[in-house]
Amino acid sequence: MPSVFIEQAGEEGVEVVEVTLDEQDFSIDETQVDATLCSIGKLILGYGQIEAEVKLRAGRLHAELERVKALLDTQVRADFQKSGEKATEARIAHAITTSEDYQVYIQALNQAERDQAMMRWAMTALIHKSECLRAYAYRENQSMKADNRT
Repeated sequence: MPSVFIEQAGEEGVEVVEVTLDEQDFSIDETQVDATLCSIGKLILGYGQIEAEVKLRAGRLHAELERVKALLDTQVRADFQKSGEKATEARIAHAITTSEDYQVYIQALNQAERDQAMMRWAMTALIHKSECLRAYAYRENQSMKADNRT
C-alpha cells in the first residue's frame, strides 16, 4: 500500500509518522454507491488534511535545508581560511553538497517532495472518484425513471 510521511507532535517533540493510503478509498464498489457518494466529502477532507501536513513538512525541510546550507557555507569558508587553501566558489559548493548534514536534508526533502506529489495525485483520484460516483448515480436514476415509464 502506498504511504506518505507527516510530522506530528509527540512525547519527545515532533515525530515523523507514516500514513498509509488505503487503496480501497480510491475505488468504487457498485453495491455501495449511495453510501460512498454521501461520504466522499469527508474522505476528501481527510486526505486534504494529510496533503496539507505533507506540504507543511516539505516546506519546513526546504527552509531547514537552506539554513543548513548557510551554516555549512560559513563553516567551509572558515575551514579554507584556517588551512590557507584557496577557496573557490566551486570548491565551497562541492564541500557543502557532499557534506553528510546536507545529504541527510536532501534525502528527507526528496522524500517529502515525493509525498507531496503522491498526495496531489491522491487528491486528483478522489476528485475523479467523486465525479464518477455522481455520473453513476445519475445514470442509475435515469435508468430507474426509464423503467418506471414502461
